[in-house]
Amino acid sequence: MEAPSNLMGTDNGRLIDVLIVDDERMILGVAREIISEFGHRVTVAESAIVALDILAKSPVDLIITDVMMPQMNGIELSREVRQHFPTVHVALMTGYSSLSLLEEAEGMGITECLKKPFKTWELMGIVNRVAATAAA
Repeated sequence: MEAPSNLMGTDNGRLIDVLIVDDERMILGVAREIISEFGHRVTVAESAIVALDILAKSPVDLIITDVMMPQMNGIELSREVRQHFPTVHVALMTGYSSLSLLEEAEGMGITECLKKPFKTWELMGIVNRVAATAAA
């Protein structure tokens, strides 16, 4: 499948701050490289606990978090973010297809979900939709 042309660039928005949360270093590195290549500022965290610490010190526009992580999963992290940082957009990424988790996420107002392995245009589609909202 080819990338939709309107999802790759940042023409529709501004550059945003993105926090990527995953316990897999390879995913963190790939996502950071892709997003920063388009000019966005990227911070990474290897756990939800570290992500919350980062958020307390420096706010971001978007969190892209893995669902399945030790200590605190992505749904629990999303709940904490919604409660303490309500203006932050949250997107989930998962290598698993769990309908119940996705339904729980939708119930919290999370509509963006990225299936691993993801394509550049899928990742950037999420980032650019948030950037377009931030520019409005």
